[in-house]
Formats: sequence, C-alpha cells, structure tokens
Amino acid sequence: MLTKSAKLRGRCEGRLDRAYDVFEVLSDGMSIWKATIDNEEEAIRKLDELAAGKSAEFRLIHRPTMAIIATRNDPKSQFLWLCNTNEF
Repeated sequence: MLTKSAKLRGRCEGRLDRAYDVFEVLSDGMSIWKATIDNEEEAIRKLDELAAGKSAEFRLIHRPTMAIIATRNDPKSQFLWLCNTNEF
C-alpha cells in the first residue's frame, strides 16, 4: 500500500510529464509566460488562440524536456521556408 505522500508524488510526477508552457517572445528576445496546459492537443489549440492576429512569436515548450514543440509567427521559420522555395 502506498503512503499518502507517495500517492501525491506520483500524481505530481505524472502531471509534470505532460505539462506544456506557452510563451510569447517579444521583439527584444524576452519571453512572457502565457499558460500551462496538461494536454498537448489543448496546448496547441491555446498556442493558436494566443498567436491569432498577433505578430509576436509564440512557443509551446514541453516542460520535462524543455523542447520547443511548436511555434507560431516565428520569423526564422518563415525565412527558412522562403529560402527553401526560392521565393525571396
């Protein structure tokens, strides 16, 4: 039988494995935290919602690995797309 603290620790660890943070990246490179979401699909919806109609870059970060899962309005990705398609 698990102790109460072991049960709570397991709940918290499981939650951290799935947690995603959404950040807005300002023109000076500073990031502003906007939201934490447990589910990846919901996190991507929130990312789209926050980035809609704005020019600032938004990033979705997977907390346990600190990996960038998705970006919106990323000027670097637009530049790479233009370079790859020879449309600049």
